[in-house]
Amino acid sequence: MVWTATGISVFIYFIWVRQKEVIILQNYHISQLKAAEQEVILSRTRKILHRTASDIHDGALQDLKLVMDKIELESHLDVDSILDRLATLGQEIRDKLHNIRGVAEKMEVTPALRQGLDVGIRATLQDLVNSGKLTLTVITELQPLQKPELNSVWIEQREETYRFFREALNDAIQHAQPRHGTATQVCISLEEQGVRCILAIANDASIIKPTACERPKGGYGSKMMDAIASELPDGAWEMSALPDGQVQVTLSWHLP
Repeated sequence: MVWTATGISVFIYFIWVRQKEVIILQNYHISQLKAAEQEVILSRTRKILHRTASDIHDGALQDLKLVMDKIELESHLDVDSILDRLATLGQEIRDKLHNIRGVAEKMEVTPALRQGLDVGIRATLQDLVNSGKLTLTVITELQPLQKPELNSVWIEQREETYRFFREALNDAIQHAQPRHGTATQVCISLEEQGVRCILAIANDASIIKPTACERPKGGYGSKMMDAIASELPDGAWEMSALPDGQVQVTLSWHLP
């Protein structure tokens, strides 16, 4: 009985030690994940603030410079038109600065993506279908990526890639989905091809002609897609017409 009691006690002790080790490892894993996500938040904050500053500099401030040059060089001016233009530029600058207040909301790491980019995309599609915002037939070919664990570089790439997906999908909802278009389905694929990863969003809207598949210039969505692709390693995106008549937006980049 003594030996049996001793054996049971030793067994329970080893179980307790093992559970304690597991808890320590889990806490360490969580702390590493939080540290990586905090690094991502700081990096994305810098990028968004830089983009906002560039938009103001390249847009409203350049127009303001033209107006000021016109005031200095021309003697006969339409004061009312000048004042209207200045008021418009002032409102544009205020709007962009106001949007900075929403930066905090954009900085949060998307919880659904922690299980994988493919899992997050599936969850988003299901939410949109359940809410009625997405009425097209959804076809998915999503491959889990061989992603590095607890890598802040990958977490940031994952967030930016997800933003690209949301922008491309929103474009399909706004322009290809009935009542605005004639599409009946949208196909989302995610796969690895060698060292590169390919994300594609395609719809079968017939109202978009192949000549309209050239990348639009100057639009907010196009600028955001350009910015995301340029910040991914060897990133590139394009809009193209497939042989079967579908219009496809493709993002490709090099996995870390």
